[in-house]
Amino acid sequence: MLVGHSAGGALVLWLGEQELHVNVRLIVAVAPVTDLEEGYRRRLSDEGDAIELYMKCTPETAESLREYQKASPICLLPVKRNVLLVLGTGDKDVPPDMVEKYYHKAMFERQASNLTVEILKIPGADHYDVLSCGNAAWIKVKDSVMKLWRRCENP
Repeated sequence: MLVGHSAGGALVLWLGEQELHVNVRLIVAVAPVTDLEEGYRRRLSDEGDAIELYMKCTPETAESLREYQKASPICLLPVKRNVLLVLGTGDKDVPPDMVEKYYHKAMFERQASNLTVEILKIPGADHYDVLSCGNAAWIKVKDSVMKLWRRCENP
């Protein structure tokens, strides 16, 4: 299982599309940046430069746009592994609609696959609520991860 939050969520979704030498049955992306080009345009983060810093460039040339597309989870679909997407509907750092757009595209493109793509929406939760151990949002995340993990272990 690979788990990542925010930029780490983008990273685990990217890793999930790579040929790995280990058996990864589940990707858990918590508040993931699923579209790097859109994230750049929307100026994600408090300073508005998180994507540019992550990518070390802007998508303003053909070459740098290709780099964004090679790293952007939405451009790498269809999924190659089971995926659980987690979002808080009150997230101001990673817009929930970005994660939902990825989910809908992933569901459409996995048509004939038996892989699971699920989304867990936690009403009112913000970017960090979904990670804060012990609060109600985290308990929902933990329970969903464990439930899906058991299904991935015993298909």
